[in-house]
Amino acid sequence: MGDAVYFSANTVESGTDLWRSDGTAAGTRLVLDIEPGSASSNVTSLASAGGWLFFSASTSAEGANLWKTDGTAEGTQLVLDFVPGPASGYPYATNIAPLGNGVIFTAPVTGSRSELWGSDGTAAGTRRLWSSATHSPAVPYPAKYYPSIPGVAFFNASYAGSGALWRTDGTPEGTWQLGNAPTATFPYGLGSKLLFAANDGVYGEEPWVTDGTVAGTGILKDLDTTSPTATHWSHPQGFFPIGDQVGFLADTLVDQVWELWKTDATADGTQRVTNVDRTLRSVGGDSGVSLGAKSVFFGAAGTSGHGLWVTDGTAAGTSLLKSLGTDSPSNSPIVALGTKAVFAAGDGQRGSELWVTDGTEGGTQLLLDICGHRWNYSPV
Repeated sequence: MGDAVYFSANTVESGTDLWRSDGTAAGTRLVLDIEPGSASSNVTSLASAGGWLFFSASTSAEGANLWKTDGTAEGTQLVLDFVPGPASGYPYATNIAPLGNGVIFTAPVTGSRSELWGSDGTAAGTRRLWSSATHSPAVPYPAKYYPSIPGVAFFNASYAGSGALWRTDGTPEGTWQLGNAPTATFPYGLGSKLLFAANDGVYGEEPWVTDGTVAGTGILKDLDTTSPTATHWSHPQGFFPIGDQVGFLADTLVDQVWELWKTDATADGTQRVTNVDRTLRSVGGDSGVSLGAKSVFFGAAGTSGHGLWVTDGTAAGTSLLKSLGTDSPSNSPIVALGTKAVFAAGDGQRGSELWVTDGTEGGTQLLLDICGHRWNYSPV
């Protein structure tokens, strides 16, 4: 938020509390000792919206609740005491995510059931958006927070392994189920649409798309046409940017290998690029990033281990950039940093260490051998 980063840290003097840093030693300090003394306020789930940083914190006086700060001690305040008094049980705020000028969050109300709440940063504007006697709101795997498009956030209503995809605009009246859409996984926003993987029991697990309306929600394209049943599907996953489109990996069983696809969120614009075997690496939610005119993403390198690939969205422009060792973490993210990207990987000679790439073979190299020997440091 602003020119500072915020994080939770623990010290002997103040316990676990909220800190901020501008990247210098002098500019790194405790924001506020929310629970005075060495006791901890257990700050978690930070999200910036509307000029405020929202987070969950607990005190002996109010229990666990929703808080906000403008980065100063005097501007750090409790938004709402869900249960007046020192009760620290249910509900409390988790999975806080920005939506417009406010936030939405999960509020567990029992050990097995949660509700969806929203807040504009005031007590009066903090209210329940959705509740069910059986289902609970869940963040689609593997997202850390509720995925969104402008003005709309999405969540799964899950119970006993089944459920459906819902949307909210931060108001109770703007919160509803998206038709018959099943639960979503691997969500990725592309402009005013959300791409995701889902299994409707008819086509199997295939790519879906929604614009936040019931009419605009449905299967994007049935990629695996080898069998028109739910017993065969393409398992789309690992969505990442390729220019103004989105790339992802899928297995249509045509060549018995995983393939790189790209889409502009339309059926006609969803096209196979080329084969990219990734059998030795599970794909997480941050499996690729854009580096200008090209993107880098994780795949496999034959039988030798994991691989970093590069693509410009064409078959001719897609190739293995660097063969990595089997010590590479199976689902660690790759993060863009200016014109480069950093990621965790092993090369068969060292354990998992921090690497950097600029999208070229020569520019893909070990950044720092932190551990200094064969054992992993495993940066995450």
